[in-house]
Amino acid sequence: MRPSGPFAATWWFVLRPDSPQMLIVRSVYRAFMERRSAVDTVTISLNGKEVAGPSGTTILEVASQVGVHIPTLCHHPLLKSVGACRICLVEESRSGRLLASCVTPIAEGMEILTHSKKAIDARRGVLELILSDHPSACVICSKGNECVLRALAKDHGICDPDLEPIRRWRSMEEVNPFIVRDLTKCVMCGRCIRVCKDYEATGAIEYTDRGYATHPGTAHGTPLEGSECNFCGSCVTICPTDALAERNRIFHGSGKDFAPGICSFCGTGCRLEYAVRDGALVGARGTDDSPMNGISLCVRGHYGQDALSNGRLTEPLIRREDGELHPASWGEALDLAAARLKHTIELHGPETVGIITGTNCSNEELYLAVRFARAVARTPHVDSIARLSSATVMEGLTASYQGPRRPSVGDIEDAETIVLVAARPDYTHPVVARNVRRAVRNRGADLIQLDSLTTSLSRFARLHVKNGVEQLPPFLKALMKELVARNLHDEKFLRAGIKNADEFINRLKPPPGEKSSSEEVKQAARLMGRGRKIFILIGPMLARVTQGYILARLAADLAFLCGQPERVLFLGEGTNEKGVWDLGCAPDRLPGACRLGDSGMLEILKGLWGPDIVQRPGLDAMGMLRDAEKGRLKALVLMGADPLAVFPDTERTRKALARVDLIIRTGMFPATIYETAGIVFPSTAITEADGTYMNMEGRVQRMGKVANPPGDARPTARFLLDLAGLLGYPMGFVTARDIFDEIRRVCPTWEPLRWEDVGKSGGRKPLAPEGAGSSEERGEPRQRLVPYTPPDSFATPPAPPLERPFRVHPEERMLHPGDGVLSARSNRLTTAGQSSLIRIHPEDAALVGAKKGSLVMLRSDVGEATARADLDSNVPRSGVAVPSGGPDYILQRLLPWPEEYCPPCWDRVFVSLRTLEE
Repeated sequence: MRPSGPFAATWWFVLRPDSPQMLIVRSVYRAFMERRSAVDTVTISLNGKEVAGPSGTTILEVASQVGVHIPTLCHHPLLKSVGACRICLVEESRSGRLLASCVTPIAEGMEILTHSKKAIDARRGVLELILSDHPSACVICSKGNECVLRALAKDHGICDPDLEPIRRWRSMEEVNPFIVRDLTKCVMCGRCIRVCKDYEATGAIEYTDRGYATHPGTAHGTPLEGSECNFCGSCVTICPTDALAERNRIFHGSGKDFAPGICSFCGTGCRLEYAVRDGALVGARGTDDSPMNGISLCVRGHYGQDALSNGRLTEPLIRREDGELHPASWGEALDLAAARLKHTIELHGPETVGIITGTNCSNEELYLAVRFARAVARTPHVDSIARLSSATVMEGLTASYQGPRRPSVGDIEDAETIVLVAARPDYTHPVVARNVRRAVRNRGADLIQLDSLTTSLSRFARLHVKNGVEQLPPFLKALMKELVARNLHDEKFLRAGIKNADEFINRLKPPPGEKSSSEEVKQAARLMGRGRKIFILIGPMLARVTQGYILARLAADLAFLCGQPERVLFLGEGTNEKGVWDLGCAPDRLPGACRLGDSGMLEILKGLWGPDIVQRPGLDAMGMLRDAEKGRLKALVLMGADPLAVFPDTERTRKALARVDLIIRTGMFPATIYETAGIVFPSTAITEADGTYMNMEGRVQRMGKVANPPGDARPTARFLLDLAGLLGYPMGFVTARDIFDEIRRVCPTWEPLRWEDVGKSGGRKPLAPEGAGSSEERGEPRQRLVPYTPPDSFATPPAPPLERPFRVHPEERMLHPGDGVLSARSNRLTTAGQSSLIRIHPEDAALVGAKKGSLVMLRSDVGEATARADLDSNVPRSGVAVPSGGPDYILQRLLPWPEEYCPPCWDRVFVSLRTLEE
């Protein structure tokens, strides 16, 4: 509450959260708390043996450390203990007291008996009370052998409680597509409440009502979809009974096997456990030993895994004389593909062949694609769809960081200030958003949001700068100048760690008489300066705007000024988008993230691939489309890429691809909009083949085969190896591990990695060529950081034309990230929300006669699309928020092809709106 009185202005300046005085107080307090590392050691007797632990350790923790099992129900190692169930009772023999071991700290001289008759009888009594209020229908309960309550009853020899059962039946709630609530089975352990509030930092549910009617629920009984719940599924994972369960489960009952794996919906690389039954995937859940996500998953990872099984391609397809695709055997399809590809190369030359990969291919498949292109087909035209989703940002970060980087998602929780640069992790990378919420709620971190749109994280923001992406470059430059002008930067680090430090600092010093910075710039500088721990998140949208490269460089410079260069993370969309760039799947790159002219790398590759390696740069993905439109591209191999789902101007792309003589595509699903390929090969999902993947941190993780592929689907790596063999270039690889070992020989940073290590939880990150540790840890100067000198002025965004007055604001949707090809196959995800909804300001809607739910036509200068309107006052005036991906692909129909060697420039698309009669 703001103070009043004669000294109100002074006190408000001093006491406001972002004032220099308060920042110093908070820093001193945090330093004091962190230095309280010296703790006393307490010794107790546990079942007759002396054990010791730090002061404050609970009896349960000490017992667990020495291997003594104490049964629990409400306790979970990831949550704060509350002592709600009393199953963990133990006896203190000297006093005869019964103590709840999960909340009782050890004290000097305690004599604890964990399995005395008194303790066991007390536990049995508690269990009988719980079971008397619990339905005894275990035979038809879907929790089966995973039920914690059932296991406790069995361990304590309880079949039917002696107490008269209490009939507390409650109707099952199935009001959303994801969760079924059967509160008849609820044991009031509070796990779901605590995991939502403390672990996910969401707080969507709490105890409601009083007395016997108490139960977990939302405020005012609001449906979950109308609350803060984002359907992460952690409450379902952690529920000890079947009170919370998945709705529309693929398999009901026990008998499931759980296999470790990696989620394939975004670049976070969440570790999870896949539930498998008879070789088929039936579910997924988080696993608490993952350094990226713990038990947390997002709505896609927990409830969308049915997408890996629905609507799959099961056999190769060949376009016959009638123009239709018909089933064929792998042998026939491979022979035809090899013959036609060889004929094209001989007739028109290898430069008429192009290869485009998806971002969900494994590292081994990406490496094979580069080798196949440059050594087998002998074409320089190899690229990926990451060209449209991350190229400019990755090139900018590569220019600023001339060496390996190792940012960590876990560092977000330790940050004192988090900066979202057009990043919306609450929709694109929900597990990252969880870390942001935990940093703000649990540790008091300050959040700075630089975004024109309001997201669910906006309510956590200390400062929300509603600048459009075209206004971000001057804002970031002003922010850096403010840091230098107020001496809030880390000059010691700059002079010791980056190139041209003096020139860099001098360019940022404001000239005398320069206009003072805005209040937003000053506040942001105060929140970031003076050595505060920062973390900068760059959103995938920045890679698609005109000044994406500049923005990436400026974000890196901001981290340099704060002396924390490693704390910058780009939120890549694809499962293996980082691996695409690391393995050289680009027209000007080689494996190991090397430039094409790297003579040392070329010599290594010639020894492994053969002397006839194409060494010249080729066309990028959009360049191949332009050549296809001109009739110069004769053959195109698409690996896990659905072109009409990712490339702009859908109609123009379709016409360009129609001019290509031979298109070969591998994929899990039929084409989303229109099948352009003449030969289609069914590929395996991430769960159906061995391979490694690199998440957005640069962490390499291995995924083993846990489920059987449908029909005759095969790994894309097998397709490339067989095709290369038919073209007279056998590579000799048998397993994914063979390919991985060659990658280690080729890529210097990969050499320390081992197949066994990347298969462990969390995988491993590639290291610097000289060995483990950063350059500072090896005592070398960090001369690989290159700051960017911002120009005096930035490009001015164009004004909207009169006939198209609405600026398009692309936005990611949680249910359908990226291109939406995978998520569109999930029954639950597609049932949950309409991706075709666009958001417009109510006043703009009134101008075009649209109401909530009205069908409107959007028309750009290249195409048109229809969608339902949703009215939202958070959308900027004269703007329309359009989903950036599938499954309806509205934006792709409106977006023009970019200029040559330019990003998609989504920030320069304008549309007209017209309400349609129904």
